[in-house]
Amino acid sequence: MNKAKLKTYAPQARKDFIAAVTARANQLGLSEKNGKLEAAPAEKSGDVVIIAGQPWPAKVQGQRDKLIKRIQKDGFHQTMEAVAYGSKIGGYPGFAQQDPRKFTHCHPVIKWDPTGWEDRTDEFEFILLLQLDGNLNWGDFGLANFFIRKVDLVNRDFSKVLYDWSCF
Repeated sequence: MNKAKLKTYAPQARKDFIAAVTARANQLGLSEKNGKLEAAPAEKSGDVVIIAGQPWPAKVQGQRDKLIKRIQKDGFHQTMEAVAYGSKIGGYPGFAQQDPRKFTHCHPVIKWDPTGWEDRTDEFEFILLLQLDGNLNWGDFGLANFFIRKVDLVNRDFSKVLYDWSCF
């Protein structure tokens, strides 16, 4: 399989992930102006917290406070880059719990019958398509992995992607 296009896209994908994390921080009322953190006020009202006019679950306030402390310690851009660091395209996946590719009970969910594939394991081998990793509303630690069979990637058939999300 020719991976040249994937390798040339990877640096841009990295920049895109950092931009997405920064956009999420902006939604949480966090931004940088003239090298200093600007944090919109957060008002708790019942089981929600209002940040920059947007309601969020109350637990977001604690997560946001941790993020603010990290930004104050490490800097805004350094924190955005670090938070986006675990996201990647291709490579080896990381797992918070177990590798979902090992479980045969997922086969009916993805509408494949593994019967008769015993001698063709390479056709059923899933590779990492995309991994998203971060701590903005993912809990203490969480990963989302998207897997695809090699044959489907070669054929550009993304209709059978296996998705797994897990956290501690």
